[in-house]
Amino acid sequence: MGFWVWELANGEITTSTIHPTRDFGLATHPLTSVRGSTPELNALTFRALLTPGAAVPPHLSAPTGPDAPNIDAIRDFVLLNAAALLKVSGKASTYQEGVELARKSIESGEAMRAFEAFIVAGREAMRDAGAVEPEDDGGVAAKGGAVSAWLHSQKEKEKEAEKAKRAE
Repeated sequence: MGFWVWELANGEITTSTIHPTRDFGLATHPLTSVRGSTPELNALTFRALLTPGAAVPPHLSAPTGPDAPNIDAIRDFVLLNAAALLKVSGKASTYQEGVELARKSIESGEAMRAFEAFIVAGREAMRDAGAVEPEDDGGVAAKGGAVSAWLHSQKEKEKEAEKAKRAE
């Protein structure tokens, strides 16, 4: 198992493959072991992953087999993706270094603090745009119609701007 990678460096595109164990130092898992569930359970899983010392969520505490979703596989999947982003962004020079940076961020609580800051920034942006206040649902602004309300307010602003233009 491996993943194709295309890299652009110095105007040249190269292709290669990467492997979770060889390149990231992580175990491999069946894709079914990282499948999601309901939005509520996915949010619970995400928060448990980002909270240092958090208990395994009940829906993942007793996997029914090697292909069943489990917290270790999901954590490795999150670390792999974060490591790839850290390498691509230049914050890590290797995928393994990216895994260690991501792991330290989670273990120190920095990842959760960044996520909470993202939620606050999203709410402020929605408020500044004239959208209704999103529900306290972990930052999922689409719930309760907040995104629809924001889109409606944007369309109304565009209509008003068009009217003002015609009136000139």
